Amino acid sequence: MPKYGSLLLALLVVCPLRAANPTWVQYAPGGTLIARTILPANATCPAMNGTAMTVRGATTDVTVCEAVVPAGTTSASINGVALPLKNLGKTPKRIAVVGDTGCRVKCSSSGCSIQDCSDPTKWPAAAVAKSIAAWKPDLIVHVGDYYYREYNCPSATSQPSECTGPVYTWANWNADFFTPMAKLLPAAPWVFIRGNHEICSRAGAGWFQYLDGGAYSADCSTHSAPYSVSSGSMQFLVMDSSAVSDENVVPSEVTLYAGDFSALKATQPASPTAWLLLHHPIWGVVHDDEDEDDDDPVTPGLEAAWKQAAGADGVPNVAAIITGHVHLFEALQFSDAPPQVVIGNGGTKLDSGIKSTPKTVDTRTVTAFDTRDKFGWAAVTPTKTAGVWTFTLNSAKGNAKEKCTVGGMKARCGSAQ
Repeated sequence: MPKYGSLLLALLVVCPLRAANPTWVQYAPGGTLIARTILPANATCPAMNGTAMTVRGATTDVTVCEAVVPAGTTSASINGVALPLKNLGKTPKRIAVVGDTGCRVKCSSSGCSIQDCSDPTKWPAAAVAKSIAAWKPDLIVHVGDYYYREYNCPSATSQPSECTGPVYTWANWNADFFTPMAKLLPAAPWVFIRGNHEICSRAGAGWFQYLDGGAYSADCSTHSAPYSVSSGSMQFLVMDSSAVSDENVVPSEVTLYAGDFSALKATQPASPTAWLLLHHPIWGVVHDDEDEDDDDPVTPGLEAAWKQAAGADGVPNVAAIITGHVHLFEALQFSDAPPQVVIGNGGTKLDSGIKSTPKTVDTRTVTAFDTRDKFGWAAVTPTKTAGVWTFTLNSAKGNAKEKCTVGGMKARCGSAQ
């Protein structure tokens, strides 16, 4: 590490640079569009083109202001920041999907897992954001896990005794998400998905303060109700899977998420073109680092919930399921389930690569599989076939690496060249 590398890492982990008034718009339950901005503590909320913004639970660090964007609004700004409203109501033609973007700083009694947050090659979230912004998306989907700096450590080689935590502060939220995403935030409307790093025992308070689309409450909720967002002919079904077990089938969770699937089905029109958005894969795999020949399915409780809901004719009819959680890219095609795309490679420490093509995931037969263990994001554009999209998997710098056809029960990938 360079002479001053340790000091720089400490500054980035403990005293991050401050983003200048993060400002964005996001979809909320019912499809409402909400504008937000984050100001210094005790600041007075500004107006949004004559619409008063109100305080969303101010803290000792910041004031979060928000306002519903009136229907039909095509132009507005907040403190000089123009809001991306020109394509509202239209079917998005350019959708950026990204997930798991924070810089991992985590310790336990056995040791610490620390990314070098000062090295953009090891934590490229800012490069990811820059390349997405350059692509000029109509919509941005973040599939969850924004906050990874759960400990404050003086260097990338720190031992547990040198670190303090766990900590969940505005300073670390700012460093992990709002600073690297500063220029991307006002580039297009967002759909934010809650990840397992935003559960109540972790960064849940910040999730509800800054990014959750519902009405603010200081009481952290373990689970939020699913909801639907429509934009032109596309529909996005949003589900909170943040508290599901990675490894176990928990009966109460199966009942909860089966109810969510059924509730989402009830929101669908007769012929939907829909994505199901949640943080955890219903069907996905992760490499077992203790067995080099083994790749294991994750979140079997969601598969059990899907089967339970399907038995009662209660699963939504979706063209694709888009998730994160596994810190890789995965595209899975099945003989008897919608295609699953995992995009968890947005910046946090990558998982070990998948070693072989799985033949099954839980009870599903895999008919095509693709994976990539490099940082990046997905640029999604429609094909000429309704309900089928091209997912271009880009590097952190925005260079196309693979292209996948997703939808119509397919997830087929090949080289972007």
